[in-house]
Amino acid sequence: LEICLKMSEIRGLALLTLFSCALSRQGWENIQPAASCEDQTQALQGLLARNIPQHFQAYFKLRVADDCHSVSFQPSSGYVHIVSKPLGNGENEVVITGNSGVSTAFGLNHYLKYFTNSQITWDERHIVLEHPLPEADLVLTSLDKFRYYLNECTFGYSFPWWNEDDWVRHVDWMALNGINMPLATTGQEAVQRRVYLQLGLSEKEVDSHFTGPAFLPWGRMGNIKSWGGPLSPSWHQRSLALQHSILGQMRSLGMTPVLPGFAGHVPDALLRIYPDVSYQVQSWLDLGFSCNNTCTILLDPRDPVFKEVGVRIMDASRAEFGTDHLYSSDPFNEMDPATDDPTYIHEVGQAIFSTMQESDPQTVWVMQGWMFYFAQDYWKLPQAEALLTSVPQGSLIILDLDATEHPQYERLENYFGQPFIFNMLDNFGGNMGLYGRVEDVITGPKKARQNAPNMIGT
Repeated sequence: LEICLKMSEIRGLALLTLFSCALSRQGWENIQPAASCEDQTQALQGLLARNIPQHFQAYFKLRVADDCHSVSFQPSSGYVHIVSKPLGNGENEVVITGNSGVSTAFGLNHYLKYFTNSQITWDERHIVLEHPLPEADLVLTSLDKFRYYLNECTFGYSFPWWNEDDWVRHVDWMALNGINMPLATTGQEAVQRRVYLQLGLSEKEVDSHFTGPAFLPWGRMGNIKSWGGPLSPSWHQRSLALQHSILGQMRSLGMTPVLPGFAGHVPDALLRIYPDVSYQVQSWLDLGFSCNNTCTILLDPRDPVFKEVGVRIMDASRAEFGTDHLYSSDPFNEMDPATDDPTYIHEVGQAIFSTMQESDPQTVWVMQGWMFYFAQDYWKLPQAEALLTSVPQGSLIILDLDATEHPQYERLENYFGQPFIFNMLDNFGGNMGLYGRVEDVITGPKKARQNAPNMIGT
């Protein structure tokens, strides 16, 4: 492959970025559903059967356009067409055709809500259908390629206790609401455990690293270790089977799920295998944890061991679950890097992306932007620019997690051109109610689209 050298000047500091010219053109624009148009159409029949009363199912025709994979996304382009056709017996047939399984499901939900006053929620289906079905003829469009859903922390609340039926219902709900880029992190501990045992760690050493089910997100982000653990062998088996089911349904409907990448958080015992490796001891907030449950190990991404371990874990994950080339990695969630030197931060970003790219050349790194808000005293413009420009343009997607209240794209110069997604946090921090800033939800994304052409989703 042709090699490109890119010279970046970050606040007067010259930094060299090395990457493949061919790969630099491979980014978010090339993310496409893995399922064929025919397979997505077939998956829609299952969604229809699960959500519409049987005696009305014959009056709905859901299909994905035959050229779905050749459709290049353009804002306001045709997304889904809903049209009713009269039948000879006085009934109407509603034909919904979209450019993906998700868009067609979104069209079905739109028809149900606005033409029949029906509603499908997380927990309930209120379906109000009468003969004949209401007439319709409209085209829905989408302003963005991606509609993202979930963050790392959501997998530590109700999700750990969900079974396959719960997930089937919820993935249907995702599709009906147009979500095509969901986070999918279930089962990663089972894969990592397998790799760590292959590297020479004992079962006890590996098992003592993982947290219990309710605390997995914070273990995954390196905030804590061991707390509430260990995970049982049956848990690992169950989580693998569950992730296969979740991903199978997501992909069949045309979603492109985000899978775990590698951030460098590893068991303490890995230092026994690699005694000379460079690493940082991280500590999360001041929550009263002892060093037995925090003081986590973050491998220095510039050390060759980081790439060795990271590639093995990502290769094992792809072998187990396949890939849609979107990978989450959050090395500094509510924890600062070892230094605020922009050169160090730039090199760390390069090394993390290089590791993921060696495992999958089509890697697109998906990074939570929460740290830019949470640690604004650290992530000033020079530090943010050093990280954001360390990855080829378009191969890093920033999730502006709390954009309805604390948008960071404005503060950080539109993320220096890297694509970002405008997100909303409904609640967190122990709040039990569901709150919303209705005006901000309406005006925020519109303002972002006007001021930031690199906004690619919500």
